[in-house]
Amino acid sequence: MLEPKNNAQLPAIPGKRYFTIGEV
Repeated sequence: MLEPKNNAQLPAIPGKRYFTIGEV
């Protein structure tokens, strides 16, 4: 549900977590 733009702004740790939920 989160947009990829948020992942880029967020740090590597939280960004990775979001990637698993939003990306995959």
